[in-house]
Amino acid sequence: GAENVKVTIIDDEDRVCAECLDDWFCYCDECHEYWRSDVIEFFDLEDGRLICEHCMEDLECDEDEED
Repeated sequence: GAENVKVTIIDDEDRVCAECLDDWFCYCDECHEYWRSDVIEFFDLEDGRLICEHCMEDLECDEDEED
């Protein structure tokens, strides 16, 4: 609801200020998208990346195919 502040475009409908971005969203280092942190689960990888549950599923599927 703030005016005259820099915003981050999340998708076609959502634009959020820096404060809301920090409070409500996480950035996935794999797909490079912001996701609502109260809706999507995130995982800290051993290499320091933070990834969303969608990318984690893809990584797990890729590992299963390699076996």
